[in-house]
Amino acid sequence: MPHRPPPLLPEFAEDFLRDAAGQERSATWLSYRSGLAALQCCAADLGLAAQARPLRAKRLRVDTLAEFYSWLTKPHANSPAGREALRAGKPESVRRGGAALKRYSNASIQLYLIAAGQFYLWLQAGGRLKRGLTASDAQIKLRQKIGGKGQRIRPARRESKPELGLLLEFYGQQAAKLEGRPRLLALRNHALLQTLYATAGRAAEVIQIQRADVAGGQASQIEIIGKGHKRRRIPLSPDARRAIWAYLRARDLAEDTSSPLFVSHGRNKGEPLTTASLWRIVDQASRAVFKTVNGKAKRHFGPHAFRHLRAQDLSDRGMPITDLQTVLGHASIATTRDIYAPKTPDANIEAALRKSSMPADEVIARARKISQRSS
Repeated sequence: MPHRPPPLLPEFAEDFLRDAAGQERSATWLSYRSGLAALQCCAADLGLAAQARPLRAKRLRVDTLAEFYSWLTKPHANSPAGREALRAGKPESVRRGGAALKRYSNASIQLYLIAAGQFYLWLQAGGRLKRGLTASDAQIKLRQKIGGKGQRIRPARRESKPELGLLLEFYGQQAAKLEGRPRLLALRNHALLQTLYATAGRAAEVIQIQRADVAGGQASQIEIIGKGHKRRRIPLSPDARRAIWAYLRARDLAEDTSSPLFVSHGRNKGEPLTTASLWRIVDQASRAVFKTVNGKAKRHFGPHAFRHLRAQDLSDRGMPITDLQTVLGHASIATTRDIYAPKTPDANIEAALRKSSMPADEVIARARKISQRSS
């Protein structure tokens, strides 16, 4: 297969990705890169940039975001820029006059507009936009262009799945029946799923946790490095601490002293788990627990499902939205805290979590009831 060169990006895009998009090759980094590649293609089609030259920051205009939105929502013909844009995104097929055209999905449109908007803000902060142009003016033009159609480009709301709670006990039950290395793997996987739920962390955040961070399972809080290298402190639930303690005790017996908390115990012994490994661990439990639903295909979940479940549980049990945003570490949390809760201490967040948290055994019991009703 011939090597495909990386997509052409606007001027300063690589610096922006390094500063604002988190860890390289993370989901956010890849999405932002695809969004900026699409912006470059749009600029080429609009005549703001030559086909083989990066879009210069000084060529951006107050209405470029609005024009980018219009470009994203139209089916693209088989032009060089269109082909490059299609490789960058997740287009849908559209038929016109018998010719196959493509348009971006609603989720991609929303994500790419966010990436371009953040790029504007970053360029403005560095004094790289042309004189008199501000990111806020460009956003106003974009909102005027979208108007009431903004609702249409929002991706479907991701609903939490309470039955996912059954997975929180799967590996713990396995560990009770096993010995040696298989038991160690089950204890690791049990601690991993408990930590995913307790922290509501993203997969890339959870695999960064170090053994020293959890103090042998005794730490009541851990620090997580999220998107944009933002740090936040999240309390660990008693369930997660017990699971981590059991896992680390088994590692001590196996004389494993490697630094990361969640590591491989196979060929790459001692190396931190990858996000792909997390997906396999969650999917393996999902396949085992949800064999069939009403005779249909097996159910599959990924690590991010625990984040949604935890967030929904905390919200349902009364956690204030500002505290919930702090726990989740959303991209807008800096603005939210500056305006509504600029000095929320860690102790307040921990108290809110204690008040709103649902113990793992209650999550599992609820999931068991739902599973029994659907079988």
